[in-house]
Formats: sequence, structure tokens, C-alpha cells
Amino acid sequence: AIVSVYRQFDHAKSARFLTSMDRLYAIMPEEVDAWVNRFQQGMYKDLGRHLIPDTKQDRDWAKKAVAAGQEVRFLPKDMDIEMDFAIVDGMLGITSFDPLFIVLIHSERIAKSAAQLFDLAWKQGKTT
Repeated sequence: AIVSVYRQFDHAKSARFLTSMDRLYAIMPEEVDAWVNRFQQGMYKDLGRHLIPDTKQDRDWAKKAVAAGQEVRFLPKDMDIEMDFAIVDGMLGITSFDPLFIVLIHSERIAKSAAQLFDLAWKQGKTT
């Protein structure tokens, strides 16, 4: 079910992700690898922004994503992400890693507000 929600994001005009690729990889490794492949094939029409923890696995993923045209920044080293936030067009997806579930909110206003909060955090992120 979570993969099917993430696949809705594949055709986004605007995408912002606050996540841990390390944690996502633990629950759906094939999908995470497929994202990089789709980045490299130019299947995503818009540039995605990814704000992720500064861990080895997240950095390894970031190198591939940046090489494929995505933007990545890192959170401060002491910050850990317990959830995934995906702000895509008029939707906000919130994924809990423990317990594992996803909530998808279809609301332009909520997505816009979440995007503004993401943009504030993005300005504080470290570049790759």
C-alpha cells in the first residue's frame, strides 16, 4: 500500500521530501533503487528536493540522486527522522516507520503550508 502511494508521486510537478532514505530502504529497497533508475532515465518531469539525515547510507543515495539531477540537502548530524514527509503537488504524505503506515492528505492548503515549512528547513540544510 505504501509503494502504491509513493508511485502516485512519480508524475509530480513539484516534490519535496523530508525523509530517511536509510529507513525507506529498510522497508522497500526495490522501490528506492527504482527511484534512482527513474531519475537517471529522466522519467521525472520536475526537480525533486530531498532533505535527509547525514548518514552514510543517505549520503550514498544522495550521490546517485544528485548525479541524476535531484537536489539534496542534509539535516544537522544530531537530527533523526522518525517519519517521512512527502509534499507533492496538492498532497501531503506522512509515513510512520514504526509502526509502519501512511496517511495521504489531499489538500492544496495543507500541502502549501507544509511546503513553506519544508522551505524553511531546506534553507538550513547542508548541501552535498
